[in-house]
Amino acid sequence: MILRTTLTNILLILTLLALSACTLPGGESSPTQVSVEAIYTAAAQTLESKLTQTSAAQPTAIPTNTPEPATPAPADTSTPDFTPTASSTPEPTVPMVTIQIGSNCRKGPGTAYEPPIITLAEGQKAEIYGRNSNSSWWYVQIPGRSGQYCWVFGDNVNVQGDVTSVQVIAPPPIPVTATSTPKPDVRFDPSFNNIHDCGGEPYAIFEVDNIGDEDFESMSLKIEDTDDEEEIYSASSDNPFLSAASECPEGDDTLKDGDTAWIGGDVDNGETGNDGEATITLCTEEGLKGICVSENVEFILP
Repeated sequence: MILRTTLTNILLILTLLALSACTLPGGESSPTQVSVEAIYTAAAQTLESKLTQTSAAQPTAIPTNTPEPATPAPADTSTPDFTPTASSTPEPTVPMVTIQIGSNCRKGPGTAYEPPIITLAEGQKAEIYGRNSNSSWWYVQIPGRSGQYCWVFGDNVNVQGDVTSVQVIAPPPIPVTATSTPKPDVRFDPSFNNIHDCGGEPYAIFEVDNIGDEDFESMSLKIEDTDDEEEIYSASSDNPFLSAASECPEGDDTLKDGDTAWIGGDVDNGETGNDGEATITLCTEEGLKGICVSENVEFILP
């Protein structure tokens, strides 16, 4: 672009010089004649000089519009206008029970499993490892006893966690309670009947009713003067049972259950009018063996 402008200017100058060399205004000749060759020579030199200057000149870089860096927006430092809601307590991975009231923890799901293994106190927690078929009892690990388990009643606990996958555990057999052999019903009811003369000696006669389920085979009789604190009679017999109050010893050898008999003892050594007490012992076997029971009867010495 610059070169083209320069050439145009030079040609214009040459043209003007040529015209001025031929004729001056008013038809008068210039006092100094300049030849056309000189004009072209000068023009050529001028052109060469311009070309040299143009080639030597450094090209000017066209400025480019560099966009200014964008100013970053200020960070939002405002405080949120909401209050975060507290998250609920996460459920335990292993379901647990919390004891609501003191509860016996047993070998099986039921009160028939006696005795309890342990009593869990209110507030204690235990991990659940099983349940019975209707989930009324929970099979838990005893707190503080790794590997030891027991059954606790569901109504006495609060359950936390997901129990849908808790396995049903078959209960152990209900323990058979050892039953002791029932104790035989060995009883009799004695009473004072009368004073009867036997061989010239006064005998105190006592009535005995067998109100138990066992027969009696032997007897022991002791009579004491309680006022003088003195034993006045003592005897034993395998045939003591009289069939009537008017009889004297010896008598029959057996008093069957439900029957009544009489026994007697000599009270001649007692003080008349003193208080007397008879201790009667009946046994289910001869020789005062088997099951023996004793009863006392008070009376007045003759």
